[in-house]
Amino acid sequence: MKKRYLMLPILAAFWFGCTKDVAVPNTTVANVFGQWQWIKSMDTDTGGWLTPENMDRNRTLIITKTGVYKEFVNGELNIQIDFAIDSYTRSGWYYFSFDPKKRISLNEYFGFRTADTLVTRCRSCNDNEIELFVKIN
Repeated sequence: MKKRYLMLPILAAFWFGCTKDVAVPNTTVANVFGQWQWIKSMDTDTGGWLTPENMDRNRTLIITKTGVYKEFVNGELNIQIDFAIDSYTRSGWYYFSFDPKKRISLNEYFGFRTADTLVTRCRSCNDNEIELFVKIN
């Protein structure tokens, strides 16, 4: 009986230590992992820009190598969902594949202006909302 209890910590370490990283099509896409701060979004109605200042809110994305996408609004967790990354599209965008069981409207397409500037677009929306984030961690 004691031998079984001695095996539990070993099994737990194996089980929790074996999380799989998200597969990425190339090294550029690996830049998406980390913490991102929202800087502006295009207002499709007016053509102007929405910012943290004129919207009176902050947004942060945390995108992990283990496939968890989190969005915080004013420091509060707003969305947490699992994802995978699908390959490059013809137009130069990559996209997140979110859990289809959860019906959440998120910007699925993403690309980079530079290694520390993330651009997102909504694939399933009628408008072409574009959002810009800067990497903070």
